[in-house]
Amino acid sequence: MSRQLIGFALTLVLVACSGAETSPQPAENSDEISSSSVSIVSSSVSKNPLLAGEVQTASVTLTSTATMQDMIVDIRIYDSANTQRARKEFFPVTLPACSQVVLTYDFPSPADLPPGQYNVQVGVWDTSWKTWLYETRDTFTVQAPTTTTPQVSIVSSSVSKNPLVAGEVQTASVTLKSTATMQDMIVDIRIYDSANTRYALKTFSPVTLPAGAQVVLAYDFPSPADLPPGQYNVQVGVWDTSWKTWLYETRNLFSVTRTPFNMNCQNEAWLSAGSYAVQNNQWGRGPITDYSQCVAMGGVAADGSVSARWTWRWPAEPGEVKGYPAIVFGQKPGYPVTPNTNLPRQVNAISQLTSSWSTRSTYTGRGQLTFDLWLTRDATRYPNFPQTPITHEIMVAVEPYGNYGLDRNPAWFVEEITINGVRYRTYKADNFPPGGSQQWRFLVFQMLTPMTQGTLEFKPLFDYLKSRGFISGAEYLSSIEFGTEPVEGTGEVTVDSFKATVR
Repeated sequence: MSRQLIGFALTLVLVACSGAETSPQPAENSDEISSSSVSIVSSSVSKNPLLAGEVQTASVTLTSTATMQDMIVDIRIYDSANTQRARKEFFPVTLPACSQVVLTYDFPSPADLPPGQYNVQVGVWDTSWKTWLYETRDTFTVQAPTTTTPQVSIVSSSVSKNPLVAGEVQTASVTLKSTATMQDMIVDIRIYDSANTRYALKTFSPVTLPAGAQVVLAYDFPSPADLPPGQYNVQVGVWDTSWKTWLYETRNLFSVTRTPFNMNCQNEAWLSAGSYAVQNNQWGRGPITDYSQCVAMGGVAADGSVSARWTWRWPAEPGEVKGYPAIVFGQKPGYPVTPNTNLPRQVNAISQLTSSWSTRSTYTGRGQLTFDLWLTRDATRYPNFPQTPITHEIMVAVEPYGNYGLDRNPAWFVEEITINGVRYRTYKADNFPPGGSQQWRFLVFQMLTPMTQGTLEFKPLFDYLKSRGFISGAEYLSSIEFGTEPVEGTGEVTVDSFKATVR
């Protein structure tokens, strides 16, 4: 599930509550918060009319009479037929009582955006998608660009390093040309992360571009040593002195890592960092000797997330999954406990369970990138995997390849269902694995659209399983894993960022 690459900014402003004598306290539960707690102080758009191809900046200022945490805020742009043309989701958004938060969305409108009336709609939800606010705000008119507009275009662009190790210099270059002579242009080279937070900006002004000629601009970005791991992109904008947009494009992508990966190919290698470990799990290897599977753990980012990498080469031998190189969070049955995870935790006691990830992968053959969650009868740590009283294995497959996972045993199929906008096929198998000395209930959520980066809230999945009677909620979530199940072929996965949160 890809997300549109756009820019945004968030600013928190503390303001005094009228007549407040003591510091406001957060509400204990949603029943204490009225639907009118969140309101819009002001909103605006930067251009009216907007010429198709220009950047439209939509801003909204929110306030609340009670402290709001983990809000989901959308800024959406619709045309007059109520067709959604753009959307930016901000999550998580925290709004202390009596403060204000300013959210801005830079929408690079396409050059072929149809002329007409458009409006900006703002929505606010909690993590269960309860609506606190939904309003239609500013309207603006889109006009077609004039036919006399000189055409500025990008001939080529590049970055000097991919991946980039935090602390190194990244050189972003762009070559521009124009069909007419352009004088006093303003050219920006900007660097954004995958959440569209701007990390760097270089402005070139004035820039003169003779008709038919080319100009090369280069920006040496000295990345800070604490630059968070993840996916980044380079965006290029060209304006005249009145800030009329001639061009705005997202160009090169690159990843940032904290330290070079040192691969470990030992079976069952267990490498720790922060609240996580990466395990070189080769459980399905059997008698195969001509193979390789290696793992590496990267650094810990300022937000507690980690990076990791694994590679594999497995022959097309009989059998199914050969291994599961994966990041581990929590108390995996029979293995060391990773610290500061709030696991094990009874399912019914979990108020929030989220994971965010960003990956890059190449592969041949068959397999899948997937979450694997273990539920157990109690919170006790047992000395090994076979002795652990496992009740359920819950798999959330996010990226199948070679059609793997989409051809599961049809007797296991339950239904297709959409949860929080994600379409799944669900499966259930009892007494799994067949013929095993230790068996449990196996449950699968198979995403129908691959999701190589994003944020997933697991609690609605648990709620679905409880509603179907597949789990009771009395079980204990022991651990969360995220890795690859290779069946055959070669491949590699670089996890630029992974984070799990349990509350």
